[in-house]
Amino acid sequence: MISLSTDDSKVVAQHAAKAILRLVNPYVLAAYLSNSGDSDSAIEIVESMVGDPSQDRLHRRAAYNGWGNALEKLGRNSEAREKFEKLRKL
Repeated sequence: MISLSTDDSKVVAQHAAKAILRLVNPYVLAAYLSNSGDSDSAIEIVESMVGDPSQDRLHRRAAYNGWGNALEKLGRNSEAREKFEKLRKL
């Protein structure tokens, strides 16, 4: 459940949209967050996707790709290469 202490309907709507998108298509949310400069949150999302047994091969591959991209944005190139290597092996 989302708990916000604001009367700003735009903020409430943004939080609700992110919560829904995380359930419906977490990869798209992770890509949005990474492109918006929140790579740490993006990594958290794709990391959970990789560990989710309900994710099929295509979505796990997308998650590893997004994880590598987010790590590159943080300058963590060695870790990014590891994720891209896991992507290649899937």
